[in-house]
Amino acid sequence: MEDAPEEEDGATDDAVGAPVRAGELVRLRTHVPANQAAFQRWYADEEIAKLLRHDQEPLNAIQSRGYFNAFILPMSARGMCYAIHEVATDRLVGTSALTDVSTMVSGERSALFRIVIGEKDIWGRGYGTEATRLVLDEAFGTHGLGEVRLEVFRHNPRALATYQRVGFGVTGEHVEWVSRKRLELNVIELALKRDAFRGNGRSADVAPRPRAEGGPRSEADKAERQQRREERQQQRGDQPGEMGGQQSDSGAPVDRAERQARRSEREQRRSEREQRRSEREQRQGGDTSGESQAGGGI
Repeated sequence: MEDAPEEEDGATDDAVGAPVRAGELVRLRTHVPANQAAFQRWYADEEIAKLLRHDQEPLNAIQSRGYFNAFILPMSARGMCYAIHEVATDRLVGTSALTDVSTMVSGERSALFRIVIGEKDIWGRGYGTEATRLVLDEAFGTHGLGEVRLEVFRHNPRALATYQRVGFGVTGEHVEWVSRKRLELNVIELALKRDAFRGNGRSADVAPRPRAEGGPRSEADKAERQQRREERQQQRGDQPGEMGGQQSDSGAPVDRAERQARRSEREQRRSEREQRRSEREQRQGGDTSGESQAGGGI
């Protein structure tokens, strides 16, 4: 991974955006006005809308243009929104952002993670996984955040698996009613702490080991998956014996202050979620910022 990688193809920053971070498959750049056409095409796609929009509806041209100009470009100028480009071709393939920054009980800041890989021909090839790690490097490194949160729909298992592979742990789940579609939307909540991301050795600096498609996992892979599973359990604080008693199963006293801090953070997230839901309902059909804090097709 590189910070602000040197250009190899002679493209100017004004044309494609200034480089932010790069991996083997994708690089992050700042957004430029020329990205609007691709952005509008992605958000008009019904399949993508079902994977990332809370109202399950694609955006029309007016909505997506307003969203891009009022949200994407300003956030990118502040270093919190990123255009995702394919390294091999420098083609724009997606977008990601860190939004809704808040202060946790611990005093550290937390943000919501959003991503969409809009070019379907690269779905399932690891582009979204690497882009997620690069954005997390920005979140925890450049911006000094203590936690990154996201939401993903239960009907998007590929995205959920990606986030858990990167290190996110499930912190909760809620149901939203989509009145226009007359359906219930199951939303899974996840979070990742800075220390857990750095401690699991799977940041953007370290590429995952390749495995043949459909092939068996090696013993090393299985051990690594088990280790990540245990780390996620520790992150959630759901070890046996911790939630209901004064001691963990190891006999060590449970830190009541830490448990209370986690409870307070969950209440804060619930309050923020209710506020966002209320704002979406007030906008009715005109909401241009109601996409999930997850993404489609990664």
